[in-house]
Amino acid sequence: MNRENRWVEWLATASFILMGLSWTYVFGKDLNFDFRNYHLYAGAQLLDWRINQDYFPAAVGGYLNPLSALPAYAMIMAGWPDFLVAAALMLMHLPNMLIVWKLAELVVPGRTPLALFSRFTATFLAFIAPLQLTTLSNTFADPLAGTFTLLGLYLLLSSDRNIRWRSVWIFFAGSLFGLGAGLKLTNLFFVLGGFVTLALGALWARKDVLRPCLNYIAGSATGFIAIYGYWGYALWVKFGNPIFPLYNALFKSPEFLHKNFADGRMLHDGNLSWLTLPFTMLSSRGMMYAENPAPDIRLLSTVFVAIFVILAYAVRHNLFRVAGPYVKSATQSPHHARMTLGLLTIFFLSSYLVWGILSGIGRYAFVLWLLLGPILLGILFHYTTAPVTRCVTIVVITIQLVIQFLNPGLVWSPHKWGGNWVNLQVPAALRDQPATYLLYGTQSNSFIIPYLHRDSKFSNFIGQYVQPVGPAMHRQFQEFLDNPVGPLRIVFSVQGTDGSNELKDPTRVGLDSLLSGYGYKIKNSQCHAINLMGEPLPKTIFGEWQVTWAERKSDLKRIADTSLVCDIIAMAPPAKEEALSKYQVVDGYFDSVERACGNSLSPHGVQTFNGGGKWYRVYFNSLMVLALSGDDIWVHPNGTLLDIPITQVSKIKAGAEIICPNIKEIKRTTNLIVSPSNSSENLSRQVDEN
Repeated sequence: MNRENRWVEWLATASFILMGLSWTYVFGKDLNFDFRNYHLYAGAQLLDWRINQDYFPAAVGGYLNPLSALPAYAMIMAGWPDFLVAAALMLMHLPNMLIVWKLAELVVPGRTPLALFSRFTATFLAFIAPLQLTTLSNTFADPLAGTFTLLGLYLLLSSDRNIRWRSVWIFFAGSLFGLGAGLKLTNLFFVLGGFVTLALGALWARKDVLRPCLNYIAGSATGFIAIYGYWGYALWVKFGNPIFPLYNALFKSPEFLHKNFADGRMLHDGNLSWLTLPFTMLSSRGMMYAENPAPDIRLLSTVFVAIFVILAYAVRHNLFRVAGPYVKSATQSPHHARMTLGLLTIFFLSSYLVWGILSGIGRYAFVLWLLLGPILLGILFHYTTAPVTRCVTIVVITIQLVIQFLNPGLVWSPHKWGGNWVNLQVPAALRDQPATYLLYGTQSNSFIIPYLHRDSKFSNFIGQYVQPVGPAMHRQFQEFLDNPVGPLRIVFSVQGTDGSNELKDPTRVGLDSLLSGYGYKIKNSQCHAINLMGEPLPKTIFGEWQVTWAERKSDLKRIADTSLVCDIIAMAPPAKEEALSKYQVVDGYFDSVERACGNSLSPHGVQTFNGGGKWYRVYFNSLMVLALSGDDIWVHPNGTLLDIPITQVSKIKAGAEIICPNIKEIKRTTNLIVSPSNSSENLSRQVDEN
């Protein structure tokens, strides 16, 4: 690298550090849903090796590879000031921008002003990607896992610089892809994308295909096993499924339904959602392709520019020329750079297609959103004129910044700076005495676990996955209940309180109904209160904590959230049998509805639970809720204000045919949408209110 290029890269690096710190400071720390649900717990899971101590403590996320959570956990539990934690996380995420710069350099080489402009703006477009800003200086695993994937992609695209060592480069590229996938399993999409890119690139260049592909596969397997092998083995020993509870239709662990866990909340148009996504991404609503509102014009802009270039080239073959007075670098020629752009586009399209069919959740395509900048600028640089390149780039950046400014939802649960990352008041009795805790709610609130006695045991028994009751109860959960450590307690969140530890009668009735299927009831109305301190966190229909900027204060004397911890005792055997008989009756009604509605309610056979006189089934692949109250049975789609009538109990008893409406179409065409939402979490609030 010559001195001029080094100076430019150092200046670009400094600018992105400054932008990252500014963004972090202005928008505050994020106590988001996933952080409270499983991010912080994951660190304790690893360091205290709690896999044999707890049982489903943090919903499904509690069994993901915990390595990525370790840096944030270590800093938070060491008591670092919250902004220092965020700044350190931001610096850990910064290499993504540096790698994007190097990828842009492969696609747009040279030292001309236009080339430097293109590389900087390509990287800046990556920086302002909405989901990059959402995860920046945050506790999500996507940026850390994405670093390995991006670096692997860089090695793959530059592997022909040294023909003699090309096999080694490809092996290490595969290893990095494997490391990224092992750190976050959804990055397996990119492993497949890398393979397709390598194979098609070899065919394109008329080179040997088999040997580099085998090197890549060997490298990917090596990297994946190196970072995930320990955890996969632990899950295999514990549950008989190395990626538990995922793909359990294949592994058939007895501790989970023999169904595949596949989060389909964002597949609004089924397997064709990837076709409409460039337009869907323009929406400022949540739950479109991400949980939070994250409007993004960059994908649609890239598609339009690519189509325009193709059409113009077809109409007039020599309409465009390579932009600017090209200055060839030591390793790149115009043809080679365009070929690299083609390979980068192949990687994007192949990964995008697999992701769009199987998932559609925006954060899982984190790497792809960073690549839109290099792809867009590569097309403009090579196939349009310099004025067009500058004009289109400035227009796209301006529009993206404007919609970014108008959209306040990029940070899930923003809090102003003050104190530690988590400011929690825990009663001494909970810190000093081990106990067995049943966590209730789709929001498991497992973030409290590291602050309680280390020998305590935890299970999120009713949450994203509801533990079966009666004869269907999983063996390990039965053992968990039969061998408690200390007193047995239930933990649930009660927002909007003054921190009182007294259980109100309506809430107690609802909790007794909830616990009845498991053979327990509340012992007494005197509970312990765990208080999360900080600015007020009023609940809204959008499913997240939102307050105006003026209301946001780092007042650590105020209660933001209270979790009540109440002792429970076993019911008399006849009372438990009576409760289970009611479950059997309701299960019969719900099973009939599932048969009528088919895949709209998937997977079939999830556990029913009773809360405050109402009965529910929550489908973990969609967070769709099937509910019964009195005579009425209805469906509540996730992310909406809709209650869609299905049938009535009296009609089922009379033998009437159940005609299931088109739930997805009603949801798609009705304007009663909220964003983001956690339907079943709201239901848990309703149980408390009842």
